[in-house]
Amino acid sequence: MTRGARTILPTIARHLIGEVLRTFLLMMIAFVAISILVYFFDRFDDFLKQGAPAGTIALLFLYRVPLIVGQVMPIAVLAGALVGLGLLARNNEFVALRSCGVSLGQITLPLVALAVLIALANFLWDEGALITVLDWEMAYVGDPLYDLGYIVALMPSTVGERGFPPFNDLPGWWNRGRILDTWENHTSRSAEHVGRYEVLAMGMVTTLFARGIQLVRRGESCDPRYVAWERSLPWFLDRMQKRAQAPIP
Repeated sequence: MTRGARTILPTIARHLIGEVLRTFLLMMIAFVAISILVYFFDRFDDFLKQGAPAGTIALLFLYRVPLIVGQVMPIAVLAGALVGLGLLARNNEFVALRSCGVSLGQITLPLVALAVLIALANFLWDEGALITVLDWEMAYVGDPLYDLGYIVALMPSTVGERGFPPFNDLPGWWNRGRILDTWENHTSRSAEHVGRYEVLAMGMVTTLFARGIQLVRRGESCDPRYVAWERSLPWFLDRMQKRAQAPIP
């Protein structure tokens, strides 16, 4: 009785993954570099007018890297796979593999595994449980309190207060105090000044709302979400003003 064919051939799998991963990383670096150059020349006049120092400009570009990565990763994966597999085909490596009896499944499976691993880079796990999905476009390099403030900005700050939406009415939803306590316990850092980041986060939200309302009033959009934002904007402005006047520690 003959032994069944192996599903994964380690040597071939490492070779295929290495070729595709190499071209993917090169494409990612190239796309990020191009995006940074385009942004630099687009803002070059502003840098000169404001007299921005080189260090500040470098930090600006560094802070934009997560946003750019989120934007270019899909095309980088596609381009990396096409170029990597194209180079293999050009060297007749697929013909050689098929001639040696390697099936299409044995060729495809390592590449599918690589795609799954890249996709899993967008998730965070804790003790085997999925705890969050990373949003690279909303990620920022800098003070972690920025993200914490964005999370708790709309949470109720006092007993009986309603958030937006009313988070305190959702069964099992963590309240603001529990989120801050858990963050401090897990990071061993203080959330003392998170209030100022909450104000900043609400300012970002109100800016987005104002832009959507402007598009509707100009007749440039009929998105019903923008119409609903006009009813919500006063609440956001009032809440942001209260937070700014009495920052919450």
